[in-house]
Amino acid sequence: MLSGLSSATSSGDKATYVLCFGRNERQSKRKLRTNARELQILAYLCVSKKQKMDNIPKFHELRADKVLNAFSIVKKKHCEHLNHWLTYSENLTETELSILEIALQRYDELGDGWNEEELKMHFISLVFAVANVNIAKTCKTFYERPLTGIVQGRQLNVICDCMVAQPDFAGLPTMPYFFLQEYKQAQRFGKSAPEGQMLAAMLIAQEKHQNGKPLYGSFIIERHWYFTTLQQNEYCVSKAYDATVKEKLLEITCILRQLKRIIQQHIATK
Repeated sequence: MLSGLSSATSSGDKATYVLCFGRNERQSKRKLRTNARELQILAYLCVSKKQKMDNIPKFHELRADKVLNAFSIVKKKHCEHLNHWLTYSENLTETELSILEIALQRYDELGDGWNEEELKMHFISLVFAVANVNIAKTCKTFYERPLTGIVQGRQLNVICDCMVAQPDFAGLPTMPYFFLQEYKQAQRFGKSAPEGQMLAAMLIAQEKHQNGKPLYGSFIIERHWYFTTLQQNEYCVSKAYDATVKEKLLEITCILRQLKRIIQQHIATK
């Protein structure tokens, strides 16, 4: 019976099989061609994405020389806004002087072994507490905040060690005015790493403001603080202030406190 069934169905089934096989073969070829096109598109997208990613400066690669050259920034030692900022002085209270004494004592006894976070927690935070830059609903100090923007067609990404910015209603940073980047171990990257990161943050902020007014910054290498301004493509850097010298630490504190007045003026003249 099995053989009879086979012979009875063999001719018709053979034609059906051939027809089905031919149709499946054509479908398979079309599917293969479709898959090939999809693979080509996917490969193009992957390469395109990789090229874009390669053009984005990595955080640790934001050296000052690379940022200066990439964005045609002119570096100077003296300019009006920086000089005006640095000449500010103010008498501190006994309580404020006592806090700075504690900071100096901490640095003298323990500073040589600090990493970046310890420098921030044990020393920089005390200086900012005395400088008292914060103004309710106007400007606020933030730490370890990401900042991203596109400047001259290039995407920049920075983690700001310290940033003074105008807060929104939720207390989150919106418009930044001042940046501080610090690095404890000068022998690893030299001056370029924190300076480049700070300058990149200032460029992003300048793109956000779009008002032609100067931005303010500072970068720290171990005990040395440098103050900076950026207006358009003019970038100015101060001399080094040794924060372990009492007189210089008082100057640093007054310079930071002046930020409050500068930011108030910027907001008032928007």
